[in-house]
Amino acid sequence: MNYINDRRMLLDYQRDRLAHGLTGAMGRERERFARLAAALDALSPLKVLGRGYAIPQRSDGAVLRSAKEAMPGETLLLRMADGKVSCKVIEPAG
Repeated sequence: MNYINDRRMLLDYQRDRLAHGLTGAMGRERERFARLAAALDALSPLKVLGRGYAIPQRSDGAVLRSAKEAMPGETLLLRMADGKVSCKVIEPAG
């Protein structure tokens, strides 16, 4: 009978250790996930727009990556954090 009680106590102890270990591991993984999500959010194009930048686009949706791509008289759409603005290129500089 003593053998069974010893094994039961050992099993309880190991179960508690496993539960404690899993709780700690889950907590660490949650923190890691939160850090990765924050890093990904910081790289989001919408977050960049929120800092005052704009994305220039042609009427077909193509993104201009250089001022040299803009043509005089061309109408562009500037995408900003809170909406879009239509503008006309007078003279590209760059």
